[in-house]
Amino acid sequence: MEIKSGLTLNIIINIDYRKEIVEIKNAIVHDVIGNKIVIAQTNPPISKTNINKEVFATYLEKEGGKPVRYGFPVKITEFMKDFE
Repeated sequence: MEIKSGLTLNIIINIDYRKEIVEIKNAIVHDVIGNKIVIAQTNPPISKTNINKEVFATYLEKEGGKPVRYGFPVKITEFMKDFE
């Protein structure tokens, strides 16, 4: 599956293995421009302190009638206002 507009992503911001805590935020893909993915602000929101931080984006896809989760590392590069 390719990453395209309308896809729901789970953004993993933080993993604490000792406390078994995973901080996940949901977002929708607005656009893909070259190797950049433009997503809506997550719910709950990601703060600007995360700019230049590497996080993980994951999504579900059905294969053989069963859900399979795929993921990849991404870097938050900027926050855009009024994306059309």
